[in-house]
Amino acid sequence: MRPIEELIPVVEQAKLSSFSGFTFRVIADRWRASPLSAIGVLHRGGRYNPPGEFSVLYTADSQLTALRELEALFLDAGGELRGAPRNPDLLLTLECSIHSVLDLTEPALLQ
Repeated sequence: MRPIEELIPVVEQAKLSSFSGFTFRVIADRWRASPLSAIGVLHRGGRYNPPGEFSVLYTADSQLTALRELEALFLDAGGELRGAPRNPDLLLTLECSIHSVLDLTEPALLQ
């Protein structure tokens, strides 16, 4: 892993793209009144944000990914997709348009 001092200039000069389309988000039914709130991840932190620093609205590129990220679906030892027992959830479909996206799968950026 490279030191942060080497990574910052790479990210600052990375090519940004745009995205328009649908994303998906799974929330507990009890948060139905504020489905786009990111307050929970602000307090607990997430994959791309440390606790208490800033919030991130996490979404997925497919319904399946959204459920797997939440660990509502998983692959068992035999490779079969299984559901985990859960309280009621809501699966949201969000239409969005984002002007500046940093694609962390871009091969040139990963080098």
